[in-house]
Amino acid sequence: MDWAAFWGALVGVILAFVALVGGFLILDEITRRKSPKKENAQPTKPEPLSEKQLETLIKEHFNELFPGWSLYATNLEADDSINPLGIRFRTRLAGEIDFLCNNEEGEFVVIELKKDKAPDKVKAQIERYINWVEQNKAQPGQKVHGIIIAKSFDTRLAYALLNQDRIQLWTYRLNIEFNQKSVTDILEANKTN
Repeated sequence: MDWAAFWGALVGVILAFVALVGGFLILDEITRRKSPKKENAQPTKPEPLSEKQLETLIKEHFNELFPGWSLYATNLEADDSINPLGIRFRTRLAGEIDFLCNNEEGEFVVIELKKDKAPDKVKAQIERYINWVEQNKAQPGQKVHGIIIAKSFDTRLAYALLNQDRIQLWTYRLNIEFNQKSVTDILEANKTN
């Protein structure tokens, strides 16, 4: 028996086996890195709303959200770029008011939207808008209020607004509702269209 050939063949088989097992281990590692483990996977959160999307939702459901209120409307002047519906109401010097409204008492309400957590600097922003409306749109004695609508609020903002009553903080939460409709209901509703 040729022992050198035997030992050479055995070493070759062992090396081939090690290379094969190593290849499978490398392939397994690559596959695991590309796909997350199911047991560690977290449920996906929905993408947060943009401020524009929040504005659109409020505009579409304004009468439901603010019963008895109206969006401020004005006639456009030749040199004026004010939005006639009180949405994105542009002032020349104070900035752009997200919503300018009148409540059921006829008082002005300035609404500032923040899609996430409202920082304390929003206090200066909404006060600037309120003061501009008082100086430029409100009649003598007509009150002007402010509402900041956000997902949440910075504690510093709460402290900044602690001893005042003309700015309110409102949070928003979105929910979805399903209503089953019959074919007949849908056809009846669309008959008028």
